[in-house]
Amino acid sequence: MRFRWGGFGNALLWMVLAVFQVTVTTARFRHLMVSHPSGSTWVDADIVSVCAWILVFIVYFVQVAFSHLELTNDSLRIRRGFRTRIVPYESIVAIRPAKTGTGRPMRNAVELEIANLGPTIYPHEYLVVTASDIKGFATAIREQVPQT
Repeated sequence: MRFRWGGFGNALLWMVLAVFQVTVTTARFRHLMVSHPSGSTWVDADIVSVCAWILVFIVYFVQVAFSHLELTNDSLRIRRGFRTRIVPYESIVAIRPAKTGTGRPMRNAVELEIANLGPTIYPHEYLVVTASDIKGFATAIREQVPQT
């Protein structure tokens, strides 16, 4: 079974943060280019700025377009852009609704408690997973992971 990762709003937030970082970086770069003794012009800084914007757009597009959750026979595959993480069902100890740092519930998210060394050996890893259809994902993973 395959589920889309997160929602468009989540990706939009990350893109806005990236745009802010690129804007601040290019502003600093422009300041350095103007004061450079070789006499570089604003055009050089603008070309670098446009290339940086294109690079950020491509990276975040790949992150959004190629991210999904896949339930296989023996594991949960989390594909996030260029990275794939495989979580065996035996290592999942608990599935619960995810909460923010202030204790409020997160929309479209569940928290997986993963025991890499064994269910009674701590520390456990806590992984927050967001999906477009979180109810369907939670139902499907609970069928695959009977120990929760």
